[in-house]
Amino acid sequence: MAKNNEKFQEMESTIYNFAKDLFFKNEAMADLVSLNAQKDLLTLKEEQAQKMQEIRATLIDFCQPQVKAIIEVSKNAKDIKPDFQLVKNQVHQLLQNYDNLIKLISYVKEVRAKKGHSLTHQWQEMTNRIDQMNIDSIKQINLELN
Repeated sequence: MAKNNEKFQEMESTIYNFAKDLFFKNEAMADLVSLNAQKDLLTLKEEQAQKMQEIRATLIDFCQPQVKAIIEVSKNAKDIKPDFQLVKNQVHQLLQNYDNLIKLISYVKEVRAKKGHSLTHQWQEMTNRIDQMNIDSIKQINLELN
C-alpha cells in the first residue's frame, strides 16, 4: 500500500508540473491567436480565419478549464488515496490538450506555407517552447498504466 501511495504521489507530482506548464502554454497560445486574429482576418480566407477562432475557443473554453482542474486535483494529491484511474484520465486529457497545441501550430505552419511564408518569430518561439515541454514524462505514465 505504501509503495502504491508513493507511486501515485510521484505520478501526481509529474502531472502537476506538466499541467502547470501546459496551462500557461495554452494561455499564451490563445493570446497569440487573438493577437493575430485581426491581421489574419484581413489576409486569411474566411474559412481559415473561422478555423483559427474555433481552435482558440477550444483552448479557452475546453482545454483551459480541464487543465486547471487537473492542476487543482494534483496539487492536493497528498490528501486523497491512490486512484490510478484518476491518473489515467488526467494523463489522457493532458496528452489530448498537448496534441491540440501541436495541431494549432501545424495548422498555422500550413496556412503560412501556402502563402510562401514561414512562421513568424512569435509562432516560432511558441513552437520551441512546446517542443521543450516534457511530454515524454506524461507518455511514460500512460505506458505504465496501460
